[in-house]
Amino acid sequence: MFFYLFFIVCAKMIRKTKHNQQVQDYFDRYYSRHCFIVIHSYNIRKSAEIEWLVRFSFACRDKQCDLIIVDEHLVVTPGQVLHGISLSQFPIEEYITVISLHPKHIKTTAHRTLLTCWLPVTHMIPFLEGLTTFDGYLSGYSFVIDKFIQSVTVDDKDYYGYLSPSVPKSSLLPIRRNWKNLRIFYCSTKYWNTRTNSFQSIRNDTLELVKALDEHGWTKIYGPRNQYQTDDVLTWYGFRTYFGELPFDGVSVIREIADCGLCLVSPSVHQNRSEICSMQLFDAIAAGVPILCTPNPFIEWWFRDNVFVIRGDNVEQRTACVQQHMDYIVDHPMEVHEKMSNCRRIFNDYFSLDGQIDRFLQYIPPSGGEGVSIRPISPPTPTRLPPSPPTPSPQTPTPPP
Repeated sequence: MFFYLFFIVCAKMIRKTKHNQQVQDYFDRYYSRHCFIVIHSYNIRKSAEIEWLVRFSFACRDKQCDLIIVDEHLVVTPGQVLHGISLSQFPIEEYITVISLHPKHIKTTAHRTLLTCWLPVTHMIPFLEGLTTFDGYLSGYSFVIDKFIQSVTVDDKDYYGYLSPSVPKSSLLPIRRNWKNLRIFYCSTKYWNTRTNSFQSIRNDTLELVKALDEHGWTKIYGPRNQYQTDDVLTWYGFRTYFGELPFDGVSVIREIADCGLCLVSPSVHQNRSEICSMQLFDAIAAGVPILCTPNPFIEWWFRDNVFVIRGDNVEQRTACVQQHMDYIVDHPMEVHEKMSNCRRIFNDYFSLDGQIDRFLQYIPPSGGEGVSIRPISPPTPTRLPPSPPTPSPQTPTPPP
């Protein structure tokens, strides 16, 4: 028994020494501007987070930065050079930043660890204690979330920049000019049990609207057939315009939106309350198509009349509103193209992933220094809307007043 335990201990020491040498060799040949280590633990293989990670990898490549993905145990995931090596064996350097996508993954190493602030407040509340462990935060341009973070953290911790569920500029397609044969793209990775209706992540009013649009044949619906590998429940059973799944490769969704010509964006109730948006807003902007969206403070604050808001007290009125928007888009191509150009300009100024990486690197402090504190964004109330889209500062991404 003694020799068996001795053998196990020696094997672990040899493996750790080997891993340390691998890490040292890796960073000895390191020529990137920065190394981002993202904690990813969403076990659902068909999730928006996986799509974002692919796009973030594109942005890191474009900006000559390195990206390493670790799981919830802080071990490098398969398919990477340092696969199987723990984050604890990485050097503590200013050029390394750990990014947590969820507050449940708290700071546990000496590396600079930042939390993305794009989850709704209701999703963060169960993890209040963990919110205080991070060295700082990456704002998602939500005044509600940023103020919530400030209210629950004891220390006056800094924001190191902004990070959105967005896309890099290299993913942008030409703005569409042909408004014939339009279809409305809609995609959701949420699970919906059509038989029991007992677990429904899609908003009721959105589901009603999608059903009505589907009955008219105006939509092309995409999403996983079986979100949680449940073979006996088809997520989109009964929808005539369901076209199956799209690969999460960072480009297929955007290309399909461009092919459809219109995109339906419907953030959740929790996103509306926290004044943030879903990833599909940026998908539609990247595809260069008009955006049909349900009311959302974030979208209406930043993009105002450059998007087509669907209003109405019931599904009949909202469906009629969609019809009116589609007629306008077909009849006013020049005006619609100008709206899309405005959306692109705002996106390029504030929300592109590569632009946000550049600004983040400007905020990285010298060794031992503190981050740059960013002023929270003003709440998007209609009475405070500026008359024109916000103009950024060349040095820092100044939010609208």
